Amino acid sequence: MPKNARFRDRDKFGINLDRLRAYRKLNNKFQQDMADLLEISLTAYSAKEQGRVDFEATEVGIMADCFSISPAELYSRSPVLA
Repeated sequence: MPKNARFRDRDKFGINLDRLRAYRKLNNKFQQDMADLLEISLTAYSAKEQGRVDFEATEVGIMADCFSISPAELYSRSPVLA
């Protein structure tokens, strides 16, 4: 199995990490801001945003509220329109 294959496969079913990063940047948030919001360390948030660790459902809800979107938006495979 290629080095990052398991991360690519998991991304098919989890939140769309590219979309998460796009919403974070559109809302002028840094990874540290998101870590603080979720009450986790920057290292833990970074691992989650990179796809090495899954986000909990409650965390997806908190982030969606922060961005004023539905949690389903973070699972969508369509591009984010600014």
